[in-house]
Amino acid sequence: MWTRVFLGTTCKLDIVDNNLCETFNSSIVEARFKRIIRMLEDIKTKMITRIVQKRKLCNRWNQNYGSLVKAKFDTNKKDCAEWQLIWNGENGCELRKGSYQYTVDLN
Repeated sequence: MWTRVFLGTTCKLDIVDNNLCETFNSSIVEARFKRIIRMLEDIKTKMITRIVQKRKLCNRWNQNYGSLVKAKFDTNKKDCAEWQLIWNGENGCELRKGSYQYTVDLN
């Protein structure tokens, strides 16, 4: 639900949701018909294998993208630490910093 704030109203989130679910379900078809413990073990093995493959892919990058992200994070870290997040119900929150206050409605 919270992604609607960032993606706008024109984005079809249900399609994204269905694609993610369909992709995950198609990768565990064989495991779904096994007993629960064996199914979970098979899914865990698939996830670990995927993480290792992605790590190998990232290790081949020529540029250190982490340093770019860290520099951007460090510049905003002090400002972000001063904001106070207060949940105001099931569907929103308030952000406060000094005299500034913003209400975020996740619907």
